Amino acid sequence: NHLNIFFVFILFRFILAIRVSGSAWGIGYVGGLLSLLLALFGFVQADPPPFGLDKSHAEHVRATSLVVAVWFAVFALPLFLFVKEHERATVPMITAIKMGVRQLIGTFRRARQHANTFRFLVAAMIYTDGVHTIFSLGGVYAGVTFGMDLSEVIILGIALNVTAGIGAFAFGWMDDRRGSKTTITLSLIALIITATVVVSTTDRTIFWVSALAMSTFFGPVQAASRTMIAHIAPHHMRGEMFGLFALSGKVTAFAGPALVGWVTLATDNYRYGMMTILLFLVGGLLLLRGVKEPTR
Repeated sequence: NHLNIFFVFILFRFILAIRVSGSAWGIGYVGGLLSLLLALFGFVQADPPPFGLDKSHAEHVRATSLVVAVWFAVFALPLFLFVKEHERATVPMITAIKMGVRQLIGTFRRARQHANTFRFLVAAMIYTDGVHTIFSLGGVYAGVTFGMDLSEVIILGIALNVTAGIGAFAFGWMDDRRGSKTTITLSLIALIITATVVVSTTDRTIFWVSALAMSTFFGPVQAASRTMIAHIAPHHMRGEMFGLFALSGKVTAFAGPALVGWVTLATDNYRYGMMTILLFLVGGLLLLRGVKEPTR
């Protein structure tokens, strides 16, 4: 995703790229919706399952992983086949790795010299951990807390993709007119409120409504974060900062699920474990307050 958005900023003017970023994120949710529909009706609920898959061994469920792999491969082809990069000198693999490590260390050092950008990177790392934890454990939470089976969880995922896509498209104007920081701030506040309802309610209807409302802000907070880093990063360091931004979202990705697991184990209550996600959202929001966004 980070690489795709970086290409966007190379190919389009900055203001146009802001709009394309939100729209592209919305299109991504449409793709997720279609793949979920394929998995649900083509494999999970298919009777009999395709390709002679054995239901007694849950082969029709495990095959959905292959569906995802093929989906990635097919829709990555246009990028590899038709997107042209600038000509660059080729170097041996070992040399490239050494250069990459040195550049990464240098990027860390230079990022610390740009306090505003560095503060945003830390803030984004924290609240992104919260968002990713919702993604990774939301289905498990629905199954454990509300007794949803696999088909119900997939249907929930389909519904969430629909509202998330709508949110990504609908809030693109806010990033353009009000700025990325405002978009991120309002999205995080909405996520905190709706996530609080999601992890505290015992009513299935309220859970569904609040989960759908929550997913509306997944796209805006992530798309606006990418336009934010492009806007506040020094012009000559945008490529490096995008790389550091992508890295910061991965190196601590274990923190959210780990904290949920530890609290769940300590309290023997999955609901309490999921409440720790709010710490990441609130912490990221508080750090974001000190980030200054340049005038566009």
